[in-house]
Amino acid sequence: MFVDILTAQLLALAFAGYIIVYTFLRAYIRFRREKARVLDDLSYAAFPLGALGFYIFITGIWGQFAWPLPGPYNILFYDMYPILGLMLMGFAFAITYETGKPQARYLHFIGFFSMLTGLATIYYGASGYALQLTREPFIMFLMYVALGLTGVLSYPATVILENIVANPNKKITAGEYAVFVLFWFFIIIGSILATFIALASIPVHLVSPP
Repeated sequence: MFVDILTAQLLALAFAGYIIVYTFLRAYIRFRREKARVLDDLSYAAFPLGALGFYIFITGIWGQFAWPLPGPYNILFYDMYPILGLMLMGFAFAITYETGKPQARYLHFIGFFSMLTGLATIYYGASGYALQLTREPFIMFLMYVALGLTGVLSYPATVILENIVANPNKKITAGEYAVFVLFWFFIIIGSILATFIALASIPVHLVSPP
């Protein structure tokens, strides 16, 4: 029996992106106004991000074993998906474990992991576009590139975040602002595109098979 849960998986991906944006912006605003501890605010997102990461990982592994999509499509969508789940669970662990500590030690490792995942994601998206996979190959390509660049920017963003945790009175430079702004921009664009693709496919998936 054919089972396609790609719509729910895309929504989970988008929801994770929205939660990250909301959490980081909230932590940044509180840090600027009250010099509140950044990790304390980020830790509130550990449960939803960890839960979404677990769902993404489990369904991604299922997709690799069950092979629900035609050959190249299964590779395009499910090669990187469970790795994203691991990354989200790792981030949830890091911000939970390091809350209340004078410095963060694991965040930049998660960021480096994200950068490697992001580079691979961009390559998958470019390859899928070159082969004209999916009904909307350009939108798919833009989503992969936006999410991939988010992963790439996660590395400098987490390095900067660790420096802020260790030095709460540190002034954020223009270059550091640019990193955060680009990170937020690309994750918002990637999440919106994932939402668009998912919502566009819902009516098709709800139609009962003949």
